[in-house]
Amino acid sequence: MSSRTEVELSEAHQKILEVWKQVASETMSARHFNLDKKYTPTEAREQAEAFVANPDQESFEAFWNPLNSAQRGGSAQKIYEKWKDGGRTDAELADLIREILAAEEYNPHGKVN
Repeated sequence: MSSRTEVELSEAHQKILEVWKQVASETMSARHFNLDKKYTPTEAREQAEAFVANPDQESFEAFWNPLNSAQRGGSAQKIYEKWKDGGRTDAELADLIREILAAEEYNPHGKVN
């Protein structure tokens, strides 16, 4: 007899898992569904801090590309080029990332207080 307790899933739980399976199979290349490629919040924070310490395209790409939002919103190269084409500097981008790292809550209206 096993020490594990078997739990029976409710019908609602089964439906959720079926939908998850369908969505995951349709978007397997997205990192958040590709469970063998982990990009943890700690790793994301470390990459962000590395960019802030040394703001350049290479360190931005190392930080941005693995993020889920990058999978949907564009590669780091595209984001970086738009940033630079807008006349903004690496230091300004680092300031923005620094502000995000310092935030303790999401503020949909702008700057961290």
